[in-house]
Amino acid sequence: SDQQASLKMAFEKSLADAEKLVDADAKNVNAYSRRGDARFFLGRFEDAVADYDEMLKHDESLANSHWRRGIALFYAGRFKDAAAQFESYHSFDQVDRENGIWRYLSQHKAYGQKKAREG
Repeated sequence: SDQQASLKMAFEKSLADAEKLVDADAKNVNAYSRRGDARFFLGRFEDAVADYDEMLKHDESLANSHWRRGIALFYAGRFKDAAAQFESYHSFDQVDRENGIWRYLSQHKAYGQKKAREG
């Protein structure tokens, strides 16, 4: 549809803008965040994870709170890694209901229903 094409163009522009930011400063955490988000919304989940991982190399304090990384890992099919990310996010925010759902889904895919229910 026209709306989907328009959204895709907007995310591709965001990606191009973020690429320029990364090229200008390879230590810019915000640039990796923006590029990772653009890649995520374009369905390039492994690339998004790579950018989120690069962010964490430059600012480890973001590791526990990075829920977008968990979702990208889930959609990249890396369910054990996603489960671990949502587990660490739970230590950051224990009342986030969405995190609990993502955590369960990741554990279910990674380890099966029984372990997911225990978690």
